[in-house]
Amino acid sequence: MPSGTVHIISCGTSFPENAAFFTLLKQADALYASSPLLERCSSTGVLVPKQHRISAQARQDAQAVLTAARSGKHVVVLASGDALYHGFGGTIASLMQPEDSHLVTFHPSVTAFQTLFHKLRLPWQDARLFSAHHGGHLPLREICDAALAVVYGGTQHTAQGIARAILDFAPAMGQRCAVLAEMLGTAEEKIMQGELQELAKQPCGPTSILLLLEGGTPPVLALGLPEDVYTRERNLITASDVRAVCLARLRLPARGLLWDIGAGSGSVGLEAAALRPQLHVMSVELKPERCAMVEHNCTKLGITNVTVHPGHALEVLPHLPDPDRIFLGGGGKDITALLDACLPRLKPGGFMLAIAVTLETFHALYAWQPALRRDVTTLNFAREAVLAEKMHHFQQQHTIYLFTFAP
Repeated sequence: MPSGTVHIISCGTSFPENAAFFTLLKQADALYASSPLLERCSSTGVLVPKQHRISAQARQDAQAVLTAARSGKHVVVLASGDALYHGFGGTIASLMQPEDSHLVTFHPSVTAFQTLFHKLRLPWQDARLFSAHHGGHLPLREICDAALAVVYGGTQHTAQGIARAILDFAPAMGQRCAVLAEMLGTAEEKIMQGELQELAKQPCGPTSILLLLEGGTPPVLALGLPEDVYTRERNLITASDVRAVCLARLRLPARGLLWDIGAGSGSVGLEAAALRPQLHVMSVELKPERCAMVEHNCTKLGITNVTVHPGHALEVLPHLPDPDRIFLGGGGKDITALLDACLPRLKPGGFMLAIAVTLETFHALYAWQPALRRDVTTLNFAREAVLAEKMHHFQQQHTIYLFTFAP
């Protein structure tokens, strides 16, 4: 059977109208594109036998494209924007088998990001790029942290909606200079520059971009944040100073997976996620109301790389992928069983940090597998407090025991 082809053409901010494109179109057995791009193709006068609108079931459409090419068909795909940046081309790439590499050709184009920065005469080598095309929560902390951040809008989050979400998360960002751009490369193109709080009032559609320029007051480092930042149950939370030491001891990798077992309010795992945006944190918590608190605190901190897994840890852990780090902040009477279940799951080079407040937990940790214990440390903190209404003294906090284990 003759080999088919797939030509994936990024349309960027303009429709391709050149001889090479028309040649591909005339040779095509099938054309896949969004409704607006199908209409543009119709206006060229070139009729492709089979035309398919890329639907919300993009993965199924992408599989159909590859199946057609494997059967010898010639397929042209017109992708809005950049096909490989949260686009349909990326979906196809994720489904390709090694033997498909000779079938698929990607054709780049000038992107909306490039177009906007060039129109503003603004160098963009230091820009952080984000997209709201995937839906779900926005990585607001990362966006605000960046000195120069640009975010593709989408159906769920337009540029105006992104601006409002940023202001809800960090009101101090209201006076930061920003740019709202819409429909770049079309007759309806609109570019507005001003303070973020003003641009948040400007209605716009899904084909929009929000650019945050340098300046403003970014969020503070999420390390040992005050306890009152978190929604918590009866003040059950790892103290800020202890949290900071634990995060330092975990030596968090830039990427990988952290298990936060007995998450409670989620403070340790959430700060780990904020410090390492590409690290995936899985928070395991028994009580549903605490799981809801973790999710609420996740939104409050503007992070998206945390997933909450409700249920008893011994029942949940077998269904989770192997971690690079484990933080065991709770366990109670099941502490020994949890240690037995956790440590064999660590990836090579990983380790587990467990903390104890009660003597019962301390003795259980100290007695468990001494040959695997790499370190044990005590933490003693004292905070200023009022004594006899006029005097001050240091009030001793609970002694915390930190145990590190490794295979």
